[in-house]
Amino acid sequence: MLMALKGFQILEVAGPDRASFLQGQLTQDVRRAQADGPWLRTAALTPQGRVLATAWLWAESDRLRLLLDSAQAAFLKTHLSTYVLRSKVTLTVLDWNDALVERVQAEAKRHLRVSMDSQTPLAHAMVLAGYAEVREATREHFTAHQLNLDLLDAIGFEKGCYTGQEIVVRTAHRGQAKRRLVTLRGTPCVLAPLTVLTPHPAPVDTPETAIVVDSATIAAHTLVLALTSLTEQETWAWQGSRFQRLPA
Repeated sequence: MLMALKGFQILEVAGPDRASFLQGQLTQDVRRAQADGPWLRTAALTPQGRVLATAWLWAESDRLRLLLDSAQAAFLKTHLSTYVLRSKVTLTVLDWNDALVERVQAEAKRHLRVSMDSQTPLAHAMVLAGYAEVREATREHFTAHQLNLDLLDAIGFEKGCYTGQEIVVRTAHRGQAKRRLVTLRGTPCVLAPLTVLTPHPAPVDTPETAIVVDSATIAAHTLVLALTSLTEQETWAWQGSRFQRLPA
């Protein structure tokens, strides 16, 4: 497999009940997934509205596919299996082959709308486009609104019930979320998920921080998607590194 898709796998959902089954488990309106249609951003939530996994959803002939972090693909298969009951669906984590790699790379380039060649890691392209991937380390740490999923067209507000919907709807009715993802750019460094960034210079009247959700080093910079309530704060610090907030 080419470097571009390292760390990702596809969870395939097949069977006559595939759409209705996923409709009750994902934030996205699965009816929008059509063959040869666009990729759709989506997420699986806990009943308490915490994000278990994020993924790209699309349809291919008689099946639905989810592209997500490799470890999360195996986890989500196990998680969804507990809800299958009498639904006529099968869940399979696919092995990569040349045709599948070529197809997914082409679609990623088209749907992410960022400069991306065959060697650009998908994880980097996603951060550049503002999509944070929930991985094992960040599972259940954030809500859908905190990850900007409502702004990224990843929530079907007009669809029927799904796991975690009550919390999503309640947050939407209360108005703007108190904490949001912001994009930061700084000098190259390695930032683990959940790393804490502090405002720079440190204000005396607030203990607010920014929590790293996802990051990638691209060219001569590290791009960071971080959660904070201080969306207007311009500069953040971690150890000796400084990060500037980019325009939304």
